[in-house]
Amino acid sequence: MQIKYLLSALPLISCSLVAALGVFVLAQNKRGRINYLFAALCLCLCVYNFGAFLMYILKDAAAAAAASTACILFTAFLIGLLPHFIFAFVSHNGGLQKFTAFKLSFFYAAAALIIILTLNGFIVSGVTLTPTGFISLNGPYFILYAAAMAFSGFYSILYLYYSQSGGDADDYKVKIRHILLGILISFLFGIFDILKKIAGIFTEVSTLEYGIIVFCALSAYAIVKHKFLHIEFAVKKGVLYSILMILVALTVLSVAVAAEQITQNWLDSSSFSINLLNALLVGFFFDPVKDWLQRILNKYFFPRLTNIKLDDTLIKNKAVLECIAGEKIDELKLLKANIERIITDYEKNHL
Repeated sequence: MQIKYLLSALPLISCSLVAALGVFVLAQNKRGRINYLFAALCLCLCVYNFGAFLMYILKDAAAAAAASTACILFTAFLIGLLPHFIFAFVSHNGGLQKFTAFKLSFFYAAAALIIILTLNGFIVSGVTLTPTGFISLNGPYFILYAAAMAFSGFYSILYLYYSQSGGDADDYKVKIRHILLGILISFLFGIFDILKKIAGIFTEVSTLEYGIIVFCALSAYAIVKHKFLHIEFAVKKGVLYSILMILVALTVLSVAVAAEQITQNWLDSSSFSINLLNALLVGFFFDPVKDWLQRILNKYFFPRLTNIKLDDTLIKNKAVLECIAGEKIDELKLLKANIERIITDYEKNHL
């Protein structure tokens, strides 16, 4: 199997996740302003991911150029949509705002300018073919696109962070901390992509989709755990934990593959020493990161279990553990039988 098909799986997965998240949020309240703004954000990210997927698998340069243009266009919409969503969310939760209309006009004007420049070929000038797919080439005003994206994302993150100082601070912090972290991670991954292009590192591996997957996971957790966007959704902890662990494993695997591609591209070599370097990166960095993320999930989902410390001798003595478990089960059965007897006696005497 060619490496490009493995790399193309991640943007497709990211596209599916963010599309499902957007549809779910919009379905909860189709008339809610923050719901359709959040869904619009998800739509833009979904189109970007699908465009990135197409650039991996397409063989026609013209079609790849169209996919590249679509990626830039829909990320340009985020210049206005992201601060618009943040302003609406803060306002919906009772935050005080000043000059909102003026700020939004500025951001949407910047987005419109980038869109016009993109359509005229000034942001991306074309595409070039690599062993794992097409990559876009910078246009003369790509730096303007980079500056607009960076300013919009940076301002939105800071605005959301400092909005915690007003209103019911404790409740509000609980609601926004995961979505704030998700936006921050996506922003950093996106900026890393942009900086690579500015520095002339034209690797075919994109990183924004990794951040989008993290954003989807944290948004879903915020909805389930803290009723983010005032959405009530019940799901078993075990199911959510399993889904998040699968996402963690897929993300770490994909990042490891991407790191290998970037290293080989940067050093312009795929020799044994480079492969050994990548193996050391996986062993000393990516595996500990995966274990650290798993411990964080364990702490959030099963805090009682993570605090339990059992004696080694007791753990090794399987017979003792089975005996304790059997006694507890017998006690529960006896309690159940007593409750059923009490209910039966009550029905006989009073009905």
